[in-house]
Formats: sequence, C-alpha cells, structure tokens
Amino acid sequence: IFLLRLLRLVEIFTSIATCSSHPLSMVQRVANPYHLSSLLNLLLLASPSVKIVVLKVLQHIVRISLPFEVFEEAVRILTRDENSLAYRILHKI
Repeated sequence: IFLLRLLRLVEIFTSIATCSSHPLSMVQRVANPYHLSSLLNLLLLASPSVKIVVLKVLQHIVRISLPFEVFEEAVRILTRDENSLAYRILHKI
C-alpha cells in the first residue's frame, strides 16, 4: 500500500512536470538511471496495480523528452546481475 501511494505521488509530480516550462529540472531526482531502473524492475516484479502507476510515470517521463541515454543506462543497470529476471528476459535464458 505504501509503495502504491508513493508511486501515485510520483505520478502526480511527473504529470505536473509535463505542463511545466522547465520539466527536466522538476523531475531531475526521479529521472536518473538508478531510479528509472527501479521503476523498470517494478514492471517485472510488482502487482498489476503498481505496474499501471509505473507505466503512467514512465509515460510522463517520456513526454518530458528525457534523453534516451538515461534510459539506456537504466537498462544497463537493471541487467548487470546475471541472475536477475531482467537479464534472463533480455537474453532469453
């Protein structure tokens, strides 16, 4: 329940940032590779209700036009551990 509430706050914050004149400065703390990798990990492991909120957050971050290098680094971070589910999915193990 706490995770869902926290993610909803982040979703509201990122949705406000999409209307801002300086959106990247607003979401700078959320839109770094380590936090994005956590969001991507939640897409693999969390309940459906959490996944929906995570997708909304990611959708807002994409609308803000975050550089693609940040997403690439997030995927690299997510797949560092060869025992992780993300690594197995990307490498079809």
